[in-house]
Amino acid sequence: MKFFKTTLVLALLFLATNCSTKVEGSSEFHPDFKIAKSGFKKELKKEIDFEDLSIGTYYTKKNNITEERGLNLTFKNANQEVYSTNEANKKADFIATQVNKYLLNLDNYDYVNIIFENENEEGDVKKSTRITIKREL
Repeated sequence: MKFFKTTLVLALLFLATNCSTKVEGSSEFHPDFKIAKSGFKKELKKEIDFEDLSIGTYYTKKNNITEERGLNLTFKNANQEVYSTNEANKKADFIATQVNKYLLNLDNYDYVNIIFENENEEGDVKKSTRITIKREL
């Protein structure tokens, strides 16, 4: 029994040391702007009224064949009316042109997801709406 336990422990140690995990990443897939993030926000505020802007990225791989890399821009508004479809598309076109103008490493991104979030509070009830528009870069 002692021999069995020793063999089992050695086998588990051997197995644990032979397993390896490879994590691939790239620091190039971090959104930076020619005028920095604060400058980019100022440029967008000239045309669009928003309280906060969140900037992020996403990466998807479908069937291990096609890849899609993108930029997420989430504009948070409070106590405003929801944009109409036409108005949201106009704002999305403006945002996409600004991203093309100011984003560094533009070739690392395929799309930009533009998200308009609106939140209203009426007493105990909190209502939120979200419009997502995807534009190719």
